[in-house]
Amino acid sequence: MSHPKVNIYKEAKMKNSHALSLCLMMMICCFGRCCGQRFSFGACPTVAVKDINIGHPGLLGPWVEWARTPNLKEHNWKCVSYTFFSIPADHRLLVTLRGHNKISRSTISTIGNANLAGTVDTANNNAFRGTLSINFYNSNYFFMRNQPVVYAVVGRDAPAAAEWITLYACKTFGFGRLEYAIILTASRSPPINGLNAALNAVTGTGLPISVIKKTDQLGC
Repeated sequence: MSHPKVNIYKEAKMKNSHALSLCLMMMICCFGRCCGQRFSFGACPTVAVKDINIGHPGLLGPWVEWARTPNLKEHNWKCVSYTFFSIPADHRLLVTLRGHNKISRSTISTIGNANLAGTVDTANNNAFRGTLSINFYNSNYFFMRNQPVVYAVVGRDAPAAAEWITLYACKTFGFGRLEYAIILTASRSPPINGLNAALNAVTGTGLPISVIKKTDQLGC
């Protein structure tokens, strides 16, 4: 017969273990939302990467952040937009991120690198296929945005994208993964058929449509 004190100790240890696991899960979920990513169990999926022209029309130029996986840091933002541009002398690709605080209406902006890893077909309008690693220099307003995130273009209206682009990223995190999706559009009121195609590109990665939230682009 086991000693009562031993049983009590075992029960307390099990409760502490369960409480620790619950706290860990809550921390992971909060971390994911703060960084604009979704946590789930399992390995990162294999996704079909689309080629996209590095030029204009194409990746370069201004884009509206029409929808994304939720980011708590951007809860009070509106009019968020990206602009990709090149520095030919340095052979660099840069990106700016801008938005407005909903309450103060103050402008928030930062700049960062957009590093390409893949192949560029110079004979075909500089069509690129690979990954796009983005990191921003200033994280004062953009929490964790100075950490590189490696995206794949999983959807666009055409190689010379003129209407929409869907970006997807996935990182292994502990015993699961963090996924991040962004839909960029050329207009704040894009055509419905383009939006449907952009959302289909998100669900094609395995992410449920329910995790994609439209950003506030009113009054911009």
